[in-house]
Amino acid sequence: MKVIGAYQTSVTLVAWTCFIVGGLLAGCGGDPPSQRKPAAKAPGVERKTPDRTPRANDTAQPKLATPAPTAEPPKVEGKQVVLNPSFQSWEIDGAPLSWPVLQGKVSQALEANGRQEALQLEIDDEGKGGVLRQFLKVKGPIAGKNVEFSADMKSSFPGNLRVFLRYGDAKEDAFVLEHNGDGEWTTESLNETLPANAMYNKFKVVIVQNMRAEEPAWVDNVKVIMEE
Repeated sequence: MKVIGAYQTSVTLVAWTCFIVGGLLAGCGGDPPSQRKPAAKAPGVERKTPDRTPRANDTAQPKLATPAPTAEPPKVEGKQVVLNPSFQSWEIDGAPLSWPVLQGKVSQALEANGRQEALQLEIDDEGKGGVLRQFLKVKGPIAGKNVEFSADMKSSFPGNLRVFLRYGDAKEDAFVLEHNGDGEWTTESLNETLPANAMYNKFKVVIVQNMRAEEPAWVDNVKVIMEE
């Protein structure tokens, strides 16, 4: 009887072991892996396959920032070196003071589209446009100095009116203001640095009216502010 009891105890222990292991051992009477049923899913829980589709933000090209409007160049701190810049003073011979007339016909326009005083340039009898010049009285050297160059201009003919700030003998040794010919007063301006070849004894403003122009042109408030 003791042997039988021990045998029954051993059988019971083996049965429990097989139950716990879940039939993983071939000799425990469990179902083969191919016949096992999948474990039941927990209620309310669903496993989803991860979505690996690239998102729009992953593949989109970065949007370039819109550039901010170009700021106006800083004003040059210095001295106005143009004499009689608004053409208010005139010589007895009909030329503006400090502005020798090289060719063409010039006069003081007392009413030029709302301007009380301005320089008016016209074609003379020889078909030449008005040209004036003023040498600027500055002390050298001037190379490397900053200048603010501006003028109020009016013309009804494209390419008719230019104002030059010359600093040398070569044709290209100049900064140029040009009116667009729309018939309105506009203020043209430049902020520049005088190059290494700039010479103080060649420093001058030249106002030029194109000889092909059939209508007058006007200039006012010529400024050359030079860094001291």
